[in-house]
Amino acid sequence: MVLLQDGAILYSRHPELPVFQFHPFNTPQFRTFANQSVQQVASAEEASRLAFQNLPQHLVVSLQGIVTNLSLEQQAQRAENAALRLEVQQHIATQDTLLAELAAGRRAKGQRASSRQASRGVCSANMRNASLD
Repeated sequence: MVLLQDGAILYSRHPELPVFQFHPFNTPQFRTFANQSVQQVASAEEASRLAFQNLPQHLVVSLQGIVTNLSLEQQAQRAENAALRLEVQQHIATQDTLLAELAAGRRAKGQRASSRQASRGVCSANMRNASLD
């Protein structure tokens, strides 16, 4: 098949070559095939030429699209990160408040215990003094 295709293109450019006097190259079917092949090749070459001509612009547009998508994704990630940072900061502030309340509660408990111990000490001292009297 490739030989026939190549022969068709060669026939369109050099029909005088001796090979085209032999079968199957000298048949009307081959000559019709050769004419159709030339048209198809010309059409394919034109399409390829246009594709290659537009290729750089096509690549530029594709790359711009990729960069735009990446920029949008990056903006979304930054917004998500900012929201997460804010949430973490709020958790830290809540924990700081809870720790401060816990520490204040422990100090108050310690002061009450000290007061009780002091009261007990005063009571014990009073009792000792009373027993000495």
